[in-house]
Amino acid sequence: MRMKRLRSGKPVLVAMYAALATGLLPLAPTTGVRGLRLALIGCTAGCALWWALVSVRAPHKDGVVLDKSARREHPRPWLLAAALGFALPLASAAALVQAVGPDSEQDRWMSDVHAAGGGTYEVHVDRVLGSPHMTGKETDYGYQIAADVIVTLRFDSGSRSVTVHDATTMGDLAEGTTISVAYAPSRPGLGVRNIDSVFSRFPFDMVWIWALALPSAITSAVFSAVPLLTRVDNRMDQLRTFRPDVHGPAGLILAVGVCLLLPGAFFHTSPWMYWPLALAAATTPWLALAWVRRRTSDPGVTR
Repeated sequence: MRMKRLRSGKPVLVAMYAALATGLLPLAPTTGVRGLRLALIGCTAGCALWWALVSVRAPHKDGVVLDKSARREHPRPWLLAAALGFALPLASAAALVQAVGPDSEQDRWMSDVHAAGGGTYEVHVDRVLGSPHMTGKETDYGYQIAADVIVTLRFDSGSRSVTVHDATTMGDLAEGTTISVAYAPSRPGLGVRNIDSVFSRFPFDMVWIWALALPSAITSAVFSAVPLLTRVDNRMDQLRTFRPDVHGPAGLILAVGVCLLLPGAFFHTSPWMYWPLALAAATTPWLALAWVRRRTSDPGVTR
């Protein structure tokens, strides 16, 4: 039973960091990506509930530890403190990354394509319409050429020939040339567009988020662990055992943060609306931390 309790907290950290990783990466907003993120969030919540259940059923004097390396004889609470401290800024950053959405007309169209189960595909040119012309862009591979072309695409209703306007490629553009196009096989009405993979726009809004998140995470981890290394703080001893008055409200605060991100995950949301929602969600990890610190530092609260 003791080993079962020791193992019960580790999956919470693993699932949490997996969810944070998918939230921080600039993944296309496809149905699969949204499903993966929701599945990892659900897995984290499920592991936390299991840890709470095992903790409640365990003898009160032998609390559940979140880090497997912790032992009664040689406790290392600073490892858990560092892991949680490192995760706090990452959680806020992951919430802000979700606000980096489709701002331009092209981005919104691509979001519709991904929502319909479509994506980007490599196809061969069947015929070039008119004379190809240079766009003025150049890379190490040569000059970019553009022209209207006809390609054959597979839709759910069958294959059909489609005209792609201003299709681009590096070098020659002729019959048999491979180009990248985006479309949704299930929704022909969305149309087909050429995707310029060489000059595609990188979501630079994420750069400043990452630039702030990593140093903040390192700083938070250090400041969380140092008091425990110097043995001037024993809060982690209280946090290892589930307590409804401490972990319950903190979990509800984090759940509210997740709910604030759901409108942008499933619906088109104006940046003027979604950025405030993401900012509000980014504060919830710190609000949960403030609640936990208040409850664990209250002299009237006993284990």
